[in-house]
Amino acid sequence: MHPPHFSVGTWWIIAAITTALFLAVCVPLMPSPKYKLRISGIPLLGILYLGGDYWLKDHGPEQALSIHSVMMLTFLTFCVASHKTIKRAVEEERLYGSPTPSPNGIVRGIAIVFGGLLLWLWLNYG
Repeated sequence: MHPPHFSVGTWWIIAAITTALFLAVCVPLMPSPKYKLRISGIPLLGILYLGGDYWLKDHGPEQALSIHSVMMLTFLTFCVASHKTIKRAVEEERLYGSPTPSPNGIVRGIAIVFGGLLLWLWLNYG
């Protein structure tokens, strides 16, 4: 199965849509204003990385935009899959000072990041 080949313009549209989806879904899922502010900064960090990846590593715009899009989808998937765990950890932090690490949350996070990496590799290298 061969990956789709998108133009730079299409990748810009995909990056904008995935960023908007991320913000629309993940910000409301966060349990406190502090975490809402933190998570809304992730796309900004992605854009900074996008510029650095394009200019410093000399990757093409398609590759840089595909990285940003896949990472937004990866973070979106993690937020949706882990929002109850995140809410519980924030409550524990508020009550006890530090949350108890969740082994299930850690494994889920690793699996989602690995899936995002596989998607990006498929999109860029087939």
